[in-house]
Amino acid sequence: MSSSVNAGRIDLSQEPDFDLGALRVRPSRREVEGLGAAHVLQPRIMQVLVALAHPTAEVVSQDELVQRCWAGLAVGDDAIRRGIAELRRLAATWSEPPFKIMTVAGVGYRLEVTAAAAGEASPIAFGAGPRAERPMMGVPGRRTGLLAAAALLMVCACAATAWGLRSNAVHRVLSVEPLHAAGGDAPAQEVMLGLSGDLTHALVGNPAQIVVGQAGEASVRSKDVDLIVSGNVATIASRLQAHVQLTNARGGAILWANDFVGDPGRPDVLREQIATKSDAVINCALSTRHGGAARISDEANRLYLRACDFIEQYRLNEALEPLRQVTVLEPRFARAWADLATTQALTVDGSDPARDAATFREATANARRALALDPKTGIAYYAIAQTLPGIANWQRRVDTIGQGLKVEPDSSELNNAMAKELKRVGRSDEAIVYYRRSMAADPLDPVKTATLFSALAFDGQTDEAQTLIDRALRLWPQNAIIWDQAFGVELKIGDPQKARAMLDDPQRPSLRDPDRLSFVLLWLRMRQDPSAANIAAVTAQLDARAAAAPGDDRLPDALRLSEMGKIDAAYRNALAAPGGADEENDGLLFRASATTFRRDPRFMSLAARRGLVAIWRATGVWPDFCAGPSAPYDCRAIAATVR
Repeated sequence: MSSSVNAGRIDLSQEPDFDLGALRVRPSRREVEGLGAAHVLQPRIMQVLVALAHPTAEVVSQDELVQRCWAGLAVGDDAIRRGIAELRRLAATWSEPPFKIMTVAGVGYRLEVTAAAAGEASPIAFGAGPRAERPMMGVPGRRTGLLAAAALLMVCACAATAWGLRSNAVHRVLSVEPLHAAGGDAPAQEVMLGLSGDLTHALVGNPAQIVVGQAGEASVRSKDVDLIVSGNVATIASRLQAHVQLTNARGGAILWANDFVGDPGRPDVLREQIATKSDAVINCALSTRHGGAARISDEANRLYLRACDFIEQYRLNEALEPLRQVTVLEPRFARAWADLATTQALTVDGSDPARDAATFREATANARRALALDPKTGIAYYAIAQTLPGIANWQRRVDTIGQGLKVEPDSSELNNAMAKELKRVGRSDEAIVYYRRSMAADPLDPVKTATLFSALAFDGQTDEAQTLIDRALRLWPQNAIIWDQAFGVELKIGDPQKARAMLDDPQRPSLRDPDRLSFVLLWLRMRQDPSAANIAAVTAQLDARAAAAPGDDRLPDALRLSEMGKIDAAYRNALAAPGGADEENDGLLFRASATTFRRDPRFMSLAARRGLVAIWRATGVWPDFCAGPSAPYDCRAIAATVR
């Protein structure tokens, strides 16, 4: 280890390798290896690990962490806590954590090597499953990070793991200039000054290796700048208004621009919304040099950023044409081929099997082309996984996503995809680890935030989920995905009064379908007053829906019957359903609200029908509820009787 424990900033390139119990830590490569697993850390997280690990069992103050890992910048407590939380999540990837980090109240943190680091722990394993034949639909996602600053800052994305940049890749340098704000305009000044905190937030969550310094420092010269973020903010006619743009520093072409409007009484909300919107655009711009690729033209850049904006809004069909144009203009731009493949795969809706098959073939070909251009384009593996629908293809998807994680271990999309696959087979504890990694890589992505708080809430971790929900609704008040997921939590397991208030809001961005609204109102009434009459009204509605769509998967409504105490009726519906099972519903079986339903031994017959038992047998890894003394029965024994 370096002897300069209390010296200046940790330079990972100069830090020697060291042992942490049975783990081998290689700071210059950002690797932690041992106990059967290897991980590549975000640069900031590796810096925090180095600071805490020398020497172990001694308290490292928050001030020292700021000096050594953030170069003395004004870092908020949240940024430090996120760094510590990420290391704790790393330790949790082993069945027995090889180290633990203790919080010393009012002082700092202390790292201790545990007994597991002597070689007793094992990494989370996926198992070897059956190869599959039939394919399913994927969940949308988007990209990583956020950047915004309150002083002229130079951000050098030197080895962005999430975008697959190799250590010898061409560096991208982004100059984030302060938004111009008049000195007497207090709300505008607060927006400008508050963005520095947003930058430190990004430095923890962003998987790029970030170098930050004041403009004019010898280490970052103006001639190195590729992109410039700039703009202005002012209070005009009782509204707080901001304009932000991204410019090519080598020629001055404006690649992207956006206007923002907010309440002068809540400048913090506008500031966060600026950072959120800039998230996908800035990272898309940085990714155009993926793997050290050559610069693309301004025209291709604009088209690519337009596609990114469409993807962020989940307007996938609109993103296809600009992506196709980019691949024509820049045929060696691997990332564009991978994004085109992903977008194509996610537009499949199941309405035309022949057309869907053709789309999957084209998406696979485009993903393969991306990998031929750059084998470290992890998102291409994500695209291929989306072309393999169906529970029978579960292991193939997991293997494909795993290949992507090998080249882009911090990819928000790939971690989210792995979480989804684990969740659908009942491995919720592991899934939440991957959901956390996904959100840590992209803390201002509404989709990643929604999937995490939903997973936490339905796993019974309601306090943490509620904190995330409150933050998300503040950041994205009109985002339909955030609103829908937050409302779903309140409707099903949260506060019925809160759900009703959300429903009564005339500005709500979702739930406009009259049929769905009718059922939601019935369910709310039943939750507030679970009388026999209200339960009967809900049951009648469920029966009517089943009769109207006999080919649909009956599992969601069966579980609703279970939640009303109608276990026998629930199993009659779930087991007698004539339609095919939709694997998108399998994760519902493992929610905390389905505990009573799972305790019934008939659960294994249902799981076998849905293809889950075959996966558990093949991988040797059974769902969480089957483990430990609280297991309702011997899952393996019951499953052995199922045919």
